[in-house]
Amino acid sequence: MSTTSSVRRVAAVFACICVVAVCHAVTESRPRNVRANLASTLRAVAADGTVFVTTSTCAYADFTMNWATHMLQLHLTNFIVIAEDENVYQFLTNTTDLKGHVLRSSEFHRPFEAHGAHAFVEYDSKGFSWCSRPHYLLSVVRHGYTAIWIDSDAVLLRSPMQILPDLYDIVVTEDSDRPQGTSVPCSCFIVARPRPAKYFFL
Repeated sequence: MSTTSSVRRVAAVFACICVVAVCHAVTESRPRNVRANLASTLRAVAADGTVFVTTSTCAYADFTMNWATHMLQLHLTNFIVIAEDENVYQFLTNTTDLKGHVLRSSEFHRPFEAHGAHAFVEYDSKGFSWCSRPHYLLSVVRHGYTAIWIDSDAVLLRSPMQILPDLYDIVVTEDSDRPQGTSVPCSCFIVARPRPAKYFFL
């Protein structure tokens, strides 16, 4: 069975499971070698120095499967999914063909580690805010890769690689739902290249 077919087959099943599943923080200690795993995963999936990035939780598993299906249909395999709870991590790594593309959120640089955070953090908590996409993206670009963030509730209909301008260190979309005359970047799509400007922006 093809990867795309397998992804489609399990997406509907897990969407139902997530309705009753309890997604909570786990209290396991953070392994010492997790950042080595991050580096090796990035090396394995990167293509032309670029890695697509998204996150998932149990509640967003069906969105994530749809996201991954579209990536695979476009033959874009250079992506990682950051699991922000243990349920979705186990599902994505053990039930789908996405093994090798999924990382726990604890494998990324997290400034709040000194505060005793566990492997996963509760949604909308202080730790969750600190463990947000800027730190995920910084972890990727610090390894020398261009990181392209796409929210898991959005999908690609064609590869953006041919149209993304290489002149800029940071590329973001604009939030159009704003009063006229104002411009606010939307974090649903971010391109961060391993160049100096990314540190200031992120």
